[in-house]
Amino acid sequence: MKIQSRPRSAQAVQAPKAPETQPLGELLTVEEVARRWRVDDTTVRRWIKAGVLKAVELPHMGDRKAYRIKRKTFEEIMGE
Repeated sequence: MKIQSRPRSAQAVQAPKAPETQPLGELLTVEEVARRWRVDDTTVRRWIKAGVLKAVELPHMGDRKAYRIKRKTFEEIMGE
């Protein structure tokens, strides 16, 4: 079995880039939306579950689901 040595520079190995479907900054966290609307993040999650607020559900581990709200959706609701 041949053992590969580590590359000498960081340029030699680059991680593959994941395809971007949403530019960074176009998705807001539940906490960001809650802070801007001055409500608790539980309220925002309740709105998402009730279908009042559209959100993207992310893969998650644990009890709480991870959501992101599109900035465009947020701005449409705010009338911006």
